[in-house]
Amino acid sequence: MAINYTTRNNPKKTDNKQGLGMKIIYFALNFLLVPFSSYQTFIGYEKFLGFIPAILIAIVSGLIFFGLNYTIMEKRIAGIPHKMLILGYLLPLGISFFGNFNAIYGAQMKGELVGSELAVYSTALNNTYNSAISAMDKSTGLLDLKVNLDSELEQLRVQMEEQGPYNGYGKAAKKKWTDINNLFENYNIKYLDHSIGELTKVQNTTKFNNFKKTAISYYNSIEKAKQAELNKVFDPIKSKYKIVNDQYDSMVKNDSVKVLGFQMLEDLRKTNNEVIGNPVKGYLGSLTNKVDFNFNELKESDQRQVGTIKHSLESAFVKWENPTASIFASFFSLIIDLIPLGFLFLVFPYNSNKRKQIPTGPRRL
Repeated sequence: MAINYTTRNNPKKTDNKQGLGMKIIYFALNFLLVPFSSYQTFIGYEKFLGFIPAILIAIVSGLIFFGLNYTIMEKRIAGIPHKMLILGYLLPLGISFFGNFNAIYGAQMKGELVGSELAVYSTALNNTYNSAISAMDKSTGLLDLKVNLDSELEQLRVQMEEQGPYNGYGKAAKKKWTDINNLFENYNIKYLDHSIGELTKVQNTTKFNNFKKTAISYYNSIEKAKQAELNKVFDPIKSKYKIVNDQYDSMVKNDSVKVLGFQMLEDLRKTNNEVIGNPVKGYLGSLTNKVDFNFNELKESDQRQVGTIKHSLESAFVKWENPTASIFASFFSLIIDLIPLGFLFLVFPYNSNKRKQIPTGPRRL
């Protein structure tokens, strides 16, 4: 005797039981990685576009990722073709990749690139400062004056102490003392515009030391007057130079290049150009006795652009400054967004036959 029976298929119930745990994992990945990708996208675009545009791009890319991931999942479960949706994944991926890459690469390279540039700028500043001191000292003419004075005094000593029976303040010694007077007078005209009085007359002419003391005393008064003039120009320079150098040393010692490096670059540049280089050059150019002074005028550092997409791409793929950082940043910039999609393919295999209903009519044994 034949027995009729009916089979009933409930694929919906089976699919729910099979997919519940996987969906929990899938949605957990989406809720963790997509917001993280959006945040990195915002960080990467902020310096390039500004706060508001960057946050809008980050939100849009995150919403597109959420929408596509969920829609592709539904279509795979239902067995519906979804190739165009997968291709559409390239849109938010392209947007987020540059932001993610810039954020990750910049975070790795910021300290290294800025630190190297800071060392170059600090060296340039020290060279400018030392060259300025040398040029300012040379502009006083004091070095030449002292050398010539010592030579003239030695000749006067020989005339007064080593010329046999003609020792003392004779005709030759008087001539030499006149030469010393002329030496001071010429300096006074050229460098001090007659601001220092004449050389004091020696009362006791029997001893050379009286002439020497008078000449050295007058030289010291000239040196003091000239140094006071220089200090008006150079004291502010010395003060600012010391402050910036101390800040730089403190930053290096405390390993705070990533935090303070960009501002330090600008401080070094301005001190080199606007505090030392150009003011000293202007002062020396105003003197009647011209002194050559050249310095390395620092431009705004390229490393101040660290954190912009353009700089990161150029550093990573054009200059190839750190291949490991370039590869690392590229890999993680892609994997952050592709993990949810890859997990989707793994957990929810696509089967176009799912939509075909299994016969549920009567069967006979």
